[in-house]
Amino acid sequence: MLPYCLWRLPFAVDFPMGTIDPAAPASAPWWVPFYVVGLSVLTEALALLTTGLVSGWGEVVPRWVPLIGGRRVAPLAAVIPAVLGGLALVAMFDLYPLAWVGLLPEVGYSNGWWMARRRRPASQG
Repeated sequence: MLPYCLWRLPFAVDFPMGTIDPAAPASAPWWVPFYVVGLSVLTEALALLTTGLVSGWGEVVPRWVPLIGGRRVAPLAAVIPAVLGGLALVAMFDLYPLAWVGLLPEVGYSNGWWMARRRRPASQG
C-alpha cells in the first residue's frame, strides 16, 4: 500500500509524472492536494489496522460475540471473504482491465520507455 500512496502524492502537487490525458482539466481544483494526501493517510491507516488479521487476537473470535465467542477462526472463514472482497474491489474500482480489452481508452505517456521490454533472443535450432 505504501508504494501506491507514494506514487499518488506527486499528483497532489499537479505533477503528472509523464502521463498525457487530453480529457484532464488544465488545473486541478484547490481541494485536490488535501484529498490526495488525506486519501493516502487514510489508506495507510487502514492498511496498518489489517495487521490485526495476522496477530494473535485474529485467531480466536472475541468472547463477547454471541454463539461463537472464544472459538478458533477457521482459515477459510477469513480467506474466502478476503479473496471475494478483493475481487469485488478490483471489479468496482480498477478500470485498467477494461482499457486492456479496448472498452476504455488508456492514458498515454510522454515517451515510449514505459513500453520497454526485455527482448528474448531468438532460439537457434
